[in-house]
Amino acid sequence: YTVDQLHVVTVAVDPAVQGRRIALRLLFAAYDMAREAELRTIALEVRASNERAQRLYEWFGFYRVGTLRNYYTDNGENAVIMLTPELDSDTYMAHLRRLRPSIEPGNERENDAPAP
Repeated sequence: YTVDQLHVVTVAVDPAVQGRRIALRLLFAAYDMAREAELRTIALEVRASNERAQRLYEWFGFYRVGTLRNYYTDNGENAVIMLTPELDSDTYMAHLRRLRPSIEPGNERENDAPAP
């Protein structure tokens, strides 16, 4: 946590089990933790080349707020900074209420990030 924000450092799912909404479940767990701690937003950085993860985060409601140039030390790749809306906003809570049933057992789809 920072003063009023949860910072997600790593979201990773074994390739052998990707497509089962595990990453989405992890994001909901982060959201629930942040709400319980009365934090305002959730932030993360994602590799600029990781378009699949960016689509998942956008589907969850994150939006792009900037770029960190040469952020990743292994290859100098840029990071995209992403942030959620205010966690207690009516619009965002309604969005997540629509998404949450998709993580229940039996509601899995082919991809972690279907089109919104």
